[in-house]
Amino acid sequence: MVGALVAAKAVLILENIPLFKSKTQPAIVEILLRTLLYMAGIFILMVLEKSIETRHEYGGFMNAMKNLIGSEDGNHLLVNTICVFGALFFFNLGSVIKDHLGVGGFLKILTSPMPLKNKR
Repeated sequence: MVGALVAAKAVLILENIPLFKSKTQPAIVEILLRTLLYMAGIFILMVLEKSIETRHEYGGFMNAMKNLIGSEDGNHLLVNTICVFGALFFFNLGSVIKDHLGVGGFLKILTSPMPLKNKR
C-alpha cells in the first residue's frame, strides 16, 4: 500500500515537469521515455526499501543490497518492476490520449455508437 502511494506521488510530481514534450517527435517516444523514467525511479525506491528492510539479516545496508539480486526478494522485485512498467505505460498512454482528445474525449469515443462500415 505504501509503495503504491509512493509511486502515485512520484507520478504526480513528474507529470507536472515538461519532460520530452516536443512537437517533432511521435507520441510513442514521449510515452516510452516517461514510462522508463518513472519505472527507473520507482525501481530505485523499491530496491532502497527492500535493502533497508533486510539490512539486519545481511549485516548492513550495502550487504542487503548486494544479496537482493540473487534472492527471492530480487525475483519479487523483478515481477513488481514488470507490473509497474505495464501500469505506467497505460497511464502515460491515457495521458497522451487525453492531451490529444481533451478531457472526456476518449470516454466519448467509447460510449458513442460504432460507425457503419462501407462494404465495397
